[in-house]
Amino acid sequence: MSEIKDALQEAFEDEEYEVKEIGVNRGNIRIGLAEVDTDPDELIDIVESAVDEENILGIVVDTESRDGSDELVTVISFRYRE
Repeated sequence: MSEIKDALQEAFEDEEYEVKEIGVNRGNIRIGLAEVDTDPDELIDIVESAVDEENILGIVVDTESRDGSDELVTVISFRYRE
């Protein structure tokens, strides 16, 4: 999974997004971005270009507060099937 994390990190940074975190837990991948005014379709396209689109299940883009603070982040989450 570290290769997938690296590919996602690079893909978002190439598009000039600030990646706050990328977490992997049992095939569930969660990407936190600093930007909150984003186009969900663009973010999905970035994910699909970085990893094998056929293995992506249930991709969701949402905005949430970070660690219970007032800081908002955009979160992209999906399940990756190997």
